[in-house]
Amino acid sequence: MKILVVHQHYLFPGAPGGSRFNELARLWREAGHQVTVIAGSLNYNTGETPAALRGKWVARQEEGGVTVWRCHVPSSYGAGYWGRMWAFFGFTLSASTAALRAGQPEVVVATSPPLVAALPGWLAARLRWRRVPWVFEVRDLWPESAVTTGVLSERSPLTKLLYALERWACGSAQLINVLTPAFRDDLVRRGLALPAKIVLIPNGADLDHFQPGPRDNDVRREQAWGDRFVVMYAGAHGRANAVGQLLDAAELLRDRADILIATVGDGPQRVELEQRARARGLTNVMFCGPQAKERMPAFVNACDVGAAVLQNNPTFRTVYPNKVFDYMACERPTLLAIDGVARELVCEQAAAGLFAEPENAAALAQAIRQLADDRAAGLAMGRRGRAWVLAHASRRALATRYLEVLGAGVLNTPWDELYVYGAGGHGKVVADVVLRADLPAFRGFIDDACARPQPNGPLGLPLLGSGEWLAERARRVRIAVALGLGDNRLRQRVAQQCVAWGIVLASPVHPRAAVAPSARLGAGTVIMAGAAVNPDAALGEGVIINTGAVVEHDNEIGDYAHLSANAATGGQVRIGALAQLGLGAVVLPRLSVGCGSIVGAGAVVIDDLPEHVVAVGVPARILRRCPDAPP
Repeated sequence: MKILVVHQHYLFPGAPGGSRFNELARLWREAGHQVTVIAGSLNYNTGETPAALRGKWVARQEEGGVTVWRCHVPSSYGAGYWGRMWAFFGFTLSASTAALRAGQPEVVVATSPPLVAALPGWLAARLRWRRVPWVFEVRDLWPESAVTTGVLSERSPLTKLLYALERWACGSAQLINVLTPAFRDDLVRRGLALPAKIVLIPNGADLDHFQPGPRDNDVRREQAWGDRFVVMYAGAHGRANAVGQLLDAAELLRDRADILIATVGDGPQRVELEQRARARGLTNVMFCGPQAKERMPAFVNACDVGAAVLQNNPTFRTVYPNKVFDYMACERPTLLAIDGVARELVCEQAAAGLFAEPENAAALAQAIRQLADDRAAGLAMGRRGRAWVLAHASRRALATRYLEVLGAGVLNTPWDELYVYGAGGHGKVVADVVLRADLPAFRGFIDDACARPQPNGPLGLPLLGSGEWLAERARRVRIAVALGLGDNRLRQRVAQQCVAWGIVLASPVHPRAAVAPSARLGAGTVIMAGAAVNPDAALGEGVIINTGAVVEHDNEIGDYAHLSANAATGGQVRIGALAQLGLGAVVLPRLSVGCGSIVGAGAVVIDDLPEHVVAVGVPARILRRCPDAPP
C-alpha cells in the first residue's frame, strides 16, 4: 500500500517531541508498505530551519527509509500565536506544492493540528487523474481548544473560518481517526460525522523504546539527583500546559528536602518559568531542557513519578497526553492533573496513578507527599501501568490496527465503480451530493435514453451508457449506483433491476445534511443539502429527502417515498411507500400518509390520509384518487 501522510510536526530524526508518526511510518515501512510524508522544514524544538533546507520551498529527502518532503514554514512560527497561525497557513501553501509532486498514493492521511493540514491532504487525494480516499486524523479539537483557552475569540472571523474548515474536513474525508473517545463523542454531538465514519486509534507507547530500567542510572548521576524523590514533567512548556502549577506545588513542599520536581522539554514559557522559580528561590525545582528522543527512556526510568498537567479547562477533559503512555511503559506511576478521559484511563482503567485537581497546588503537593511517603504503592501503580499498556496501547499493535483500517475501512469499498442512474435534473442534484460526499470511484452517469457515450454530459461528467451497458459492466467489476430518478415508480423499477444485476444501491448523504446517529437509512436513499433526519427515524429503500426537508424523530418513511424540498414531518409520522410530499408540504405529528398518495406543494396535513389520493390546500383536503391507483 502506498501511504501519504501530511504532518507539519513530523520530527527530524532523533529530535525530541511527539514521535508517534515517525514510529508509525517506520513500522508501516517494516511491514512492506511505501510511506511518504509531507512535513514542515522547521525544527520545532530549536525554532530554526536546518541549513540544508534554508531558502527551499520544498525539498525531498530520505529519513530512516521514509521519503519526506520538507516544506517551507515561515519564520514567524515562534513569534506568538498570530505568528504561528501565519506559519500554519504558509505551510499549507508549500505542502500543497509537495502534494502535487509526491507521486500517486493509494491513501492519504492528514493529521491535525494544524487544522489546515487537511487542505494539502485533500489536494493529494483529489487533484490527480485517479481520486484516492483520504483520512482526517484529529489529535486535538481545533479550533475549540484555542477558543476555550482564550487564545481565539469565538466571534472572530478567523475562528469562524476554522470551524468551517473543520466541518469541511470531517465531511470530505472518507474516514476520521480520533485519539480519544471524547473526540469521537464531540464530533458526533456537533453533527460533524456519524459514528460509523470514526475510528479510535490512540497514541500508545513505543514498547521497543520505553522499557523499565534501573532508577540509579547515568541520568540520575548526571543531573545530581542523588536519592531524592523525583517528580518529572516531560513535555511542552506552553500556555495550555500550565507547568506553573508545579512551581506552586514546589512552594508548598519546601519542607521536604527529599523531594525534587524536574521538568524536561521546551516551549514558549520555559524561560519565564525558570525566572519565576529563581525569583521565588525554589531550589527544589530543576529545568533539564529538551532532550533527544533516545535519552527519554533513561530520564523516565531515573524519576520516581511522571507528572502530566494541563490547564483546568473543559476542553482538556477530552485528551490523552502522550507522556502518560511513556510513564506507564517504564513502570512509573503517573501524577495526573488532568480530568476527564485521561483520569478514566490512568487512575481507573489502569489504576496506575493518582489524580489531583488541575491548577490546585495544594492537591498536587498532597499527592506528591502521598507518593513519596508510600513508595511501595507507587511501584505497584507502575507495574499495573506497564501491564495495561502491554495489553491495550502497544504502538506496534496500534500501527497494525491503523493499517487494517486503511486497507479494509478505506481502500476496500463495497464497489469498484459508482454511477448515478439518471442524467436529468434530479440526477444532476444526486451527482452533486455524490461529489460533495466524496464517495469513491465515481465515474459518471447512466441513462436509458443514452444512445452513445458522451464524454461531457451533465455537470461536465461522462454519460457512459444505458442500463444494458451497466448490466454488462456489472459482470466484470463491482458496481454501485446512486438513484438519480425523481419519479418514484420508475426509481423503484430501476432499483429492482439493478439489484437483480448484482449492483449495490449507494446511499449518498450531503455533508451539509444533519442525520442523527440513531436514524436508519435504507439502501438507495439520498439525503440532500440542508436536510435533517432526526433521532430514531427509519427510512426505507430508495427514499429521497430533498433539499432542506425535515424528517422528525420516530418517523417511518416507506420505500421509494419522496419528501420534496423544504417539506417537513412532525414526530411519529408514517409516510407510506411511493408517497410524495410536495414543495414545503407539512404533515403534523402522529399522522399518516398512505402508500402512493401525493400531498401538494404547501399543503398542511392535519388528518390521516388514505392510500393513493391527491391532497392539496391548508388544511389539506382530498382532491381525487391518483391516476395510477390500483382498481
